[in-house]
Amino acid sequence: MGGDFIGGILLKNLDKNRVNRDYVKIDKNSNTNIAQILVNSKGRNMIAVGPRADSKVSKKDVENSLEIIKDSDVLLTQLEIPISKVEYALKKAKSFGVNVILNPASATLSPKTLMKYIDILTPNEVELETLTGLKINSLDLKEFEKVKGFNRFWVKTVIVTLGGRGALVVDEKEVYRVKGIKVHVTDTTGAWDAFNAALAVSLTEGKGIMEAVKIANFVVALATSKVDAQEDLSTRKAALWLNYCCVFALCF
Repeated sequence: MGGDFIGGILLKNLDKNRVNRDYVKIDKNSNTNIAQILVNSKGRNMIAVGPRADSKVSKKDVENSLEIIKDSDVLLTQLEIPISKVEYALKKAKSFGVNVILNPASATLSPKTLMKYIDILTPNEVELETLTGLKINSLDLKEFEKVKGFNRFWVKTVIVTLGGRGALVVDEKEVYRVKGIKVHVTDTTGAWDAFNAALAVSLTEGKGIMEAVKIANFVVALATSKVDAQEDLSTRKAALWLNYCCVFALCF
């Protein structure tokens, strides 16, 4: 993070939510990344990101974090820091036997060199087209049969996020549909960050991929029903309550 006012706010938010920030680095000579977010009446957003401190993440920063990476069950990352540093972190994680999830947020090219280090890739439809060069034209599961060939890049599982329509889990053998949860959508900003976080936590707790995706769906539904990218991130208690309500509704 940068050593500016915004960075200070973010650090306070981490402390408020009891997030360990031993490995958060403050660059006093940089400003914190910012994003201009436009949200329409349906809760959909358009985001323009201004890279600042994140663009200065170095190989040394990764090396200084190897201890916690080695002790982790899952490494979750994206593409808003220099891609060479992402590749270095993924390579190290795999050498430690750590499961790797890549959310290719801000994918403007296909980082094929990363694929052999990834266990789970979580693109949205636009990112999927960028990464594979495939045109995804519909929700017909047959369309996503094409993605099964993506394992030529050694990706075991691809989870395609589809907004309010849920997600698709694609492996080498099959395409599985996980339906979205119907809620009143207020703001989708940060929703898929919440999805990826819930997915990683669920897998760390030993849940299977399908159960983990279903839990992540409940979390993303809660996130879209509130405004803001960080304050809308859901607690475990809230996600379990929504799960209970949905099951209850199906029973009657």
